[in-house]
Amino acid sequence: MLKYTFLVFFIAYNLIGNTQVYNKIYPSVRPELLTVDQVIMTLPLSNGQAYYLSYVLPLLGPYYSFITATKVDQNGEVLVYKYISDSLGYFFPRHYEFISNNRIMMAGFKYPPERGVAKYWYGIFDMELNIIEEHTYPGTHNKADISHFLISSKGDYVFCAVDNMLNDRGNGATDKIKAVVFSTDSTGKMKWYHEVWDSLNPKDAFLVYKILEDSQGNFYTFGGFLRLGEFPNFKGLVIKVSSSGELLWRKIYPFAGYGINFGNAFKLANDQFLLVGSTADPVNFFNREKVSYIYTMVMDSSGNILKTNIKNKSYSNNIDGCILLSDSTLVCGGDSRPIYDQWINGWIFKMTMNADIIWERVLDKVDFKQEQIFNFRAAPDGGYYLGGYSWIKDIRQSRNWLVKTDSLGCDNISCLDTAVDDPTEGTDEVWVYPNPARDQIYIASPGGFMSRQLEIYDYSGKKVKAVQIEPGVEQINIPMSGLPSGIYLITPTDRSWHKSFVKE
Repeated sequence: MLKYTFLVFFIAYNLIGNTQVYNKIYPSVRPELLTVDQVIMTLPLSNGQAYYLSYVLPLLGPYYSFITATKVDQNGEVLVYKYISDSLGYFFPRHYEFISNNRIMMAGFKYPPERGVAKYWYGIFDMELNIIEEHTYPGTHNKADISHFLISSKGDYVFCAVDNMLNDRGNGATDKIKAVVFSTDSTGKMKWYHEVWDSLNPKDAFLVYKILEDSQGNFYTFGGFLRLGEFPNFKGLVIKVSSSGELLWRKIYPFAGYGINFGNAFKLANDQFLLVGSTADPVNFFNREKVSYIYTMVMDSSGNILKTNIKNKSYSNNIDGCILLSDSTLVCGGDSRPIYDQWINGWIFKMTMNADIIWERVLDKVDFKQEQIFNFRAAPDGGYYLGGYSWIKDIRQSRNWLVKTDSLGCDNISCLDTAVDDPTEGTDEVWVYPNPARDQIYIASPGGFMSRQLEIYDYSGKKVKAVQIEPGVEQINIPMSGLPSGIYLITPTDRSWHKSFVKE
């Protein structure tokens, strides 16, 4: 049986690569300040290491905050950390990309030392996160903030941003927001600047989160429109701008009574765009029966919706980010709230472009109040990084939370088990044998199965078989006919355990 165990591990290793996984909570770098920490950005490196950037808010002393960068190794262990922004000249990055000559470009907003008015900001860093150059640009309001950027086909930097007017009541709330698209050349010189806003309704908020370029050099920004006092609050927003900065059109998309916000957008063939997100049932939005939905839409370059899919997802789920894979499936990360108004956990899932879920995992570490994911990024080894915060029970403060999964969304505590069990080598009192299997496998549980259904997935995450069982039965056999050779995962529908096996 040992040789079979090694065989499965060897095949899995060669199939998914040397994928490292972990699920870690990190201590505060300044515990004496009683800090609230959260991971705001993850920067995967090609050697399996990664940086995570943290927003740190001390609870003691005058109000201030700072950003730290922590480098971790392949196992998530800390190698080094450094301050990259403090309350003097404070900047907050929203988006980054690796650019030429081993440089990292980040963009967001920056406060001057007096912390009066925030400006649009971007900086260029080396691979050790030392800043090489930075640029700031004023907005017309008191908090100008870049959401996303791209390097255009002409080599210019093109940004989508929001220009906030924070109220004067001291609570940080926004009175109105302009959507902004602007461009600079590679030296930081402004080329054009365009605002989108409706002065007839001064409380309107136009928000943009993503910018894409089509084959003609036009730019599209995707986001949401909010009018104070309306419900559902959000409508989808798309703005199209020419290569010279001319506004071609803006369109607002109500969605059958649901609040909708175009937070994730991808360019497809023929200058079409895929929009992905989540929304909620407006009828039960404020009660315990709150239900969320996953949607996908395909839009053409004229702003016409060509196709819409919306699928029910029990209870509340939020999508923070998605990655479009080469096989036209999507992997997304965010939050899952299985019981309304109670715990929040991390969430990663894979789905088709029609919003059909292929697999999903709930990520959890502390089980106290909130464990939220704020950023989602692909790793070079085929896995994924999810970063956010987790509340610590005893001290009632948040701490940096970083999860590294494999290509199936599995971390080191919640999912994938590449070891193989036989009737004398069981874990969780569930045994799978023979392994490898040819004609059939046996699944045994001395205490009896609690679930009514087992599901088998191939190593791409596709469900290939479902088997009904009677609760309390201690052993079942599953025919292998119709399954090609390969590695499979078997799990009950409640995901209380996972086992792998090889079909010869």
